[in-house]
Amino acid sequence: MATFDQLVPVGKKFASPARTIGDGDFAQLHNLTWTTNDIHTDQELMRQTQFGERLLAGVCTLACMEGLELAGGFRDVLYGEHTRPVAHLGFEEIRFTAPVKPGDTIRVESEVLSVRPSSKNPRRGVLRVGIEVLNQRGQQVMKGTEVQLLELTD
Repeated sequence: MATFDQLVPVGKKFASPARTIGDGDFAQLHNLTWTTNDIHTDQELMRQTQFGERLLAGVCTLACMEGLELAGGFRDVLYGEHTRPVAHLGFEEIRFTAPVKPGDTIRVESEVLSVRPSSKNPRRGVLRVGIEVLNQRGQQVMKGTEVQLLELTD
């Protein structure tokens, strides 16, 4: 039987396609997450700030990251020939490092940092993935570590 380090190589990198966050996306993301603070919704107020525009809420950037990450090939790790996801255990040290505005284009770069057997069940493994979200200028807008629980299927 294969081990987690054989199935999920540490250091493996993934790059997602890019996605432009249009006005419709911006409004829908904020409505779905109920993040309706003035910095996200009041265009006139935000024109008078250093940002000059509304800002996408961090939780919305995080949600977009999840989808983009899967589109960049990471899904093949989770749903591999011999693995499947059990649970998303969470995030470590998520940081929003620059604003995302309507019209920005973001993409995700991720890398397998570690994988180890679970201490409670050797058929399960804890996967840590480093994540970086970049805008159209290559500027980092979010970084952190995602933790997943995988299971061997055979």
